[in-house]
Amino acid sequence: MTEQEQKIEQGFMSAVEAYRSNPSCDNAANLRTALKEYLLAQQSRGTPIAAIGPFLGCMDSIAQLHDHDIGISGKFLMWSLRQMLKSNRPGWNDYWMMRWMCTHDPIALMKIHDRCAPHLTTPWPSVVETARWMVSSYRQQDKVFDHQMARVERDCELCRGNT
Repeated sequence: MTEQEQKIEQGFMSAVEAYRSNPSCDNAANLRTALKEYLLAQQSRGTPIAAIGPFLGCMDSIAQLHDHDIGISGKFLMWSLRQMLKSNRPGWNDYWMMRWMCTHDPIALMKIHDRCAPHLTTPWPSVVETARWMVSSYRQQDKVFDHQMARVERDCELCRGNT
């Protein structure tokens, strides 16, 4: 990753944190701008597909409160990209993680748990493996996430017998 790409990613993550702290119209606009720069950087690296999950997670988080600012073309873009994400692909892991990062929404946390829990018997091992890696990595980086995920695991009846 180049220095410029690192700067763009740091700016994007700062915008996510600012929006989570205060989901105002101004912060939503700043987050959309940072997201656009992030997507362009991903595209220049040849990895635009990898950015679909985080993009949709971020845009859906913004749309919860600022749907009026997204417009028809933005909604159509989100719908089109959503069609590209298949349930058996890891992109939804990124989607739910970004939703949690933007909002700390407990539903997003439950969806993340549902994709990586030890009791899963899914026919999609790549989804589970990448979700478990993502959760393990992010737990080390974010103590709030670690604490909340531990609570979800304690509350899950199926996890109690597997941890």
